Amino acid sequence: DTVDEKNFLEVFHLQTSEKIWERKFASIMPCYPTFADGTLFLATQSSQLEEMVATGFLPPRLKHGHLFAFDCATGDYKWRETATPGPIVGTPIWQEDLLYVPYREGITVHDAQRGKRLRKWTFGGGRINAPAAIKGELLLCTLSEGVVARNIRTGRRAWEFRVPVGLEARFHDLVH
Repeated sequence: DTVDEKNFLEVFHLQTSEKIWERKFASIMPCYPTFADGTLFLATQSSQLEEMVATGFLPPRLKHGHLFAFDCATGDYKWRETATPGPIVGTPIWQEDLLYVPYREGITVHDAQRGKRLRKWTFGGGRINAPAAIKGELLLCTLSEGVVARNIRTGRRAWEFRVPVGLEARFHDLVH
């Protein structure tokens, strides 16, 4: 099996542009890395780095997403293969040593140092259809029927905006 030259993750020094390390992949390059505190967090749809598929590709057979953390300086694993309850649909968000990971049915919150899942939030049957964002103490998620905000400290729903009946198709087109 040959590795296509497009299937590399390469890390470069910002000031010198020298390559620090690289990883080869046997299939499509993973998407949506997050960099924080000397760590590269990588969200994938496969538990085998050699068989990754793009994060945005969500075939129905996928049951889980997976997270990996690499030391930015060396490329060594800090932790690996922490599973999420469903396919990952957006970029993990790092804030104050916590990693918020949007998966199809909700958000998982992980200890960024060890990868351990601390909490799981779902949205009452709604599916996340766009990456999440954090603003202050609110985590915002775009669902197929509107937008929901949760307080990141308590996990409680802070507010919700539902698209009025009849506008769902138009809203769906706007967020895609």
